[in-house]
Amino acid sequence: MRMLCWNCQGLGKAQAVRSLARDVAHFSVDFIFLCETRLRTQNSTFLRTVLGFDNCFFVDVGSGCTGLALFWNNNIIVDLLSYSALHIDAVITYDSSISFRFTGMHGRSESALKKHNWDLIDRLRDKSPLPWLLGGDFNEILTFSEKQGGNRKPHHQLTDFRECLLRNDLADCKPSRGWFTWMQSGPRTAPIRERLDRFIADSDWHLTFPTFRAWSEYSSNSDHHFILLDTVAPLHGPEARGQDPTFRFDECWAREPECISMVQSLWAHSTGPFPDRLATICEGLRHWQSTKRTTDWERIPRLRSEINRLSSRRLNAQGLETLLAAKGELSHLLKIKEVYWAQRSRVLWLLAGDQNTSFFHAKAFARKKRMRFWAFMIVTDVGKLLLPRFSA
Repeated sequence: MRMLCWNCQGLGKAQAVRSLARDVAHFSVDFIFLCETRLRTQNSTFLRTVLGFDNCFFVDVGSGCTGLALFWNNNIIVDLLSYSALHIDAVITYDSSISFRFTGMHGRSESALKKHNWDLIDRLRDKSPLPWLLGGDFNEILTFSEKQGGNRKPHHQLTDFRECLLRNDLADCKPSRGWFTWMQSGPRTAPIRERLDRFIADSDWHLTFPTFRAWSEYSSNSDHHFILLDTVAPLHGPEARGQDPTFRFDECWAREPECISMVQSLWAHSTGPFPDRLATICEGLRHWQSTKRTTDWERIPRLRSEINRLSSRRLNAQGLETLLAAKGELSHLLKIKEVYWAQRSRVLWLLAGDQNTSFFHAKAFARKKRMRFWAFMIVTDVGKLLLPRFSA
């Protein structure tokens, strides 16, 4: 099931509605929560039809509410629990038997009123025993890494949000792509960006959907990106191919100019806190070092053949220069390969060196062969003397 939450900042213009309809179709969204629709219930039928959904629920503009809405199709059952100017709380059931609770939030943005956001979450906590997911615009950040530019926020505001999550057993659903979800509009030399929109969930929801995936996408019709969540995300990359997804850097590339340049470029273009920027670098290096290793290893026999061919004929100055260049490149690649296998042997010994495995027996047999006992004869004046000799 795929969900979308978005602070649309008004759907009164046809362009915004058409853009949202295209995004819904493109991302195959099953369920939508919108805030700041600035629309009334009489617009619900038209908007539901344009977006291609079977059902909807609106909270009208007025009384401190800028408009909230839910949209879903008939393959999903939605049971409304409660709603207010700041939230819509409902139980979602899909695939006939999978149920969880979803609360769409639109938090107050005024500093003096943000306490009402956290008080609302406290009150909603015990309304249902089902796994609980919340999503929307919370109008607050959790850490200082979630803001870029502008004045530093008061520490107590972040602390209030974090303490609310802790006492309600809630945790942030980290996005796999995209970090900042809001940018201040208007011409600015140093724009302010913040991560105001997010999904958060309790431990039961995380246990029920351990393979979820959350991310954000840019929209040209709002200052806010919309956020998406797949309850069961398809596997990508090494996991999809049945490989170990853990990234391991090969030491042999540490001094390669190409590797150094790539790390610097990936770091410069990454955003978010240090762990997320490090993950971006790892993902970029994973494909690069795999391709680089294959290319270099295949080049070694070709260089050997080239050197043998050039060594078997008389050469002019240009031919000698080509031969020396080939020898230099081959020497460099062999050194890289030696460092690569030296690192691999250390890892294998740490993993399986003391276990009763074929690897242990192979290493022990190789050591035994190196420590063979030799005997040789020395002819002396007295006779023949047999002396031992160890070959290491």
